[in-house]
Amino acid sequence: MISNYKSKFKSFIISLSIRTKITFIIIGVSLLAIVVGFFVVTLINISNLKRDLVIQSSLIAKLTGEYSGYGLAFEDTRNAVENLQHLESVGYILSAEIFDQKGEFFASYHNMPTSRKTLIVNNSYHEFHPDELYIFEPIQSTDGERLGSIFLRVSLVTLNKNVDNYIFWMIVIILIVSTITILLANSLQKLISRPILKLAEITTKISSTNDYSIRINKNSNDEIGVLYDGFNNMLEEIVRNQREMLKVQNELKDSEEQFSTFMKMLPAAAFIKDKDSGFRYVNKFLNDNFSAENWIGKIVLNELPSQKRHFTSELDTQALIDIQHQEEFLYDNKNELRYFETWKFPIQRNEKETLIGGISFDTTKRKLIENQVNYYIKELERNNQELEEFNYVASHDLREPLRTITSYCDLLIEDIGESANSMVREDIRFITDATTRMNVLILDLLQLSRAGRIEFEQKIVDLNELIAIVLKDLELKIKETKTTILFENLPSVKGDATQLSRVFQNLITNAIKFKSANEPVIFIRSEEKNNHYEISVEDNGIGIEKQYFQQIFSAFKRLHSRMEYDGTGIGLAICKKIIERHNGNIRIESEIGKGSKFIIRLKKE
Repeated sequence: MISNYKSKFKSFIISLSIRTKITFIIIGVSLLAIVVGFFVVTLINISNLKRDLVIQSSLIAKLTGEYSGYGLAFEDTRNAVENLQHLESVGYILSAEIFDQKGEFFASYHNMPTSRKTLIVNNSYHEFHPDELYIFEPIQSTDGERLGSIFLRVSLVTLNKNVDNYIFWMIVIILIVSTITILLANSLQKLISRPILKLAEITTKISSTNDYSIRINKNSNDEIGVLYDGFNNMLEEIVRNQREMLKVQNELKDSEEQFSTFMKMLPAAAFIKDKDSGFRYVNKFLNDNFSAENWIGKIVLNELPSQKRHFTSELDTQALIDIQHQEEFLYDNKNELRYFETWKFPIQRNEKETLIGGISFDTTKRKLIENQVNYYIKELERNNQELEEFNYVASHDLREPLRTITSYCDLLIEDIGESANSMVREDIRFITDATTRMNVLILDLLQLSRAGRIEFEQKIVDLNELIAIVLKDLELKIKETKTTILFENLPSVKGDATQLSRVFQNLITNAIKFKSANEPVIFIRSEEKNNHYEISVEDNGIGIEKQYFQQIFSAFKRLHSRMEYDGTGIGLAICKKIIERHNGNIRIESEIGKGSKFIIRLKKE
């Protein structure tokens, strides 16, 4: 029961407003202090009144006893009664009794009957009763001998009236002071409650409007002022946090929109799985092509028949640790076979299970192209095989009739001898020259074919040594034509020495062949670029028109007749093919009458 009342009282106190609470506290504390103070003062004053009454009554008793000592000493009762009669002037003395040395009754005030039979008092003392005060004093002679005792009954009516009157005025004063205290409390509580209520009002307004730009004006530097500063600082922090949160939310929204747009436009399959290979996210590509929205929460391996897919979850477990790669195929909504190249990787999260992310690129077209390429490779291998057989035929079977024709022409000349006229001899010579040109043409064709297919040894080649060997081979032609060839500080490149020798031999031979009226001069130089060398072979020959710069690198493309310059027109085509097999290129710079400059571009080692 008591705890129930206490709970209700506590709830009542809590439900009060801060203004009422402060008022109650001020009034309660003030009234308690006033009541306790007045109560203590009243007790002290009552105690002082009683003490004064005791002192005054004891003094009267002592004086009366001294005056009555003669009567006791001489047993003169009349003298004692006369002394007691003087107490009549003291209105609050109700009775007085004197007892002799033996304690027996001796005399009384107004000869009233004794209140007790005997009384022996050795020391002064008193007793308070409801309406009376008893005073007991010993009567002594001048030399200190006890002669008897005196007993006074003192009325407390006057004292009680004084006390009641005092208490009445104290209550009146308390009520007046309490009223003043209540008025002051109601006024003073505003000094504390008004700032707090203002703070509560501002807080309510901010809560209802979400306007955190509101601020409280500080009016003091006390604790309320500190509270206002703290509240304003808190609002500033909230505004700052809101701005940062809004910025983060906008960035997150932008990121989500970008991610959503990216996944929507991504021309590849993207997905997220849990650690048990169950799908948790699929992008638009999968939804459009495989109705993958039905995969969410499922392990697709358990849903699709094996003939409809070729992928497993074996790599999923490994993908929880590291990036995994595999090739897969799957039939789409149209029951068409699609090939994919898939990468799976771990998505690690703080204090959450690791997920499996994946992206699969559609390689169907590439797969079909690869199949076609493989088919063409096989066809090319077959054609190369046929070309090898043709080369064999060309180098043996086709050249054999030419040798036969040449031989029979020689025999025919011998058989005819001098009897043949000049016209016959000229016809036979034409036949012999034609077969010779045919044989050279077949050999050049073989060289061109082999230049693009022959395997060559890749090693470091010093071009200075290589050019020296080429010049040694062409020494006779160089002397006959009085050709000057200058070169120095050529680099070393990676390639096949035999094939590169053929390139420079063809270029030098052409420079000598297509010389001008002046003696041939050939410069072989090199220039180092970022990641390659440019080796140039420059002459002072007849030059070439710009419109023929590309044509001269094609097989059998001649710019002059055989009457002017011999050859089949296949040399530069062979040079171009060899340089291209070295991952380089060749080009020409030339002007008519000023010579030509062939520039070979080769990568550094």
